[in-house]
Amino acid sequence: MSENGLRVVTSVLPGGTIALPEEVRRRLGLQPFDDLTFTVENGVIVAAKVKEMCGQYGAND
Repeated sequence: MSENGLRVVTSVLPGGTIALPEEVRRRLGLQPFDDLTFTVENGVIVAAKVKEMCGQYGAND
């Protein structure tokens, strides 16, 4: 089990869409069509919700 108590398997669909399980979407407060950024930190993939700021995109901290 991970530090936050959640470990899941996701799927990458044709075209590159990443399917996140409902539990992950709910815990992260994600809605359909929300934009995410993905970074790799020490071999771990970290997802962050993107917010739009005056036409520029930035990740929520």
